[in-house]
Amino acid sequence: MASDGVNLPKNSKQLGRIIDAHVSRETLKLTYRRTLWLLAWYYLNSGYETHAVGGKQANGFGLYDMLGNVWEWVNDWYGTYPPNAQTDPTGPVSGTSHMLRGGACSRTTDEVRSSGRSGLGGIAEYYIGFRVARTP
Repeated sequence: MASDGVNLPKNSKQLGRIIDAHVSRETLKLTYRRTLWLLAWYYLNSGYETHAVGGKQANGFGLYDMLGNVWEWVNDWYGTYPPNAQTDPTGPVSGTSHMLRGGACSRTTDEVRSSGRSGLGGIAEYYIGFRVARTP
């Protein structure tokens, strides 16, 4: 799905997946929850409503609303991951549901994360959105 070099990002290219493996799980959870409040609209601060882009702080890449607010519809079809390690997986060749990433305004702290994913096809909902990405 591309036109003039602009398309939906691939599932594996969605930003914000870096964590420091040397941080304890408890510290990471506490830090994440404090950071999430500043970066994302989710069930604790959204009133279960979507908000205009830029109402929270940008992430470390200068991007807004990469987590929460609305699920981000990406170009890949939803499917199970293979059991072995993958680099830049493309997902199934076809399917009935596109991949959604990042959580939404009604999701819990544990669900609002860049690795959070869901699949939904054929319907429009207030909590599903997309962003375009220019390919080099």
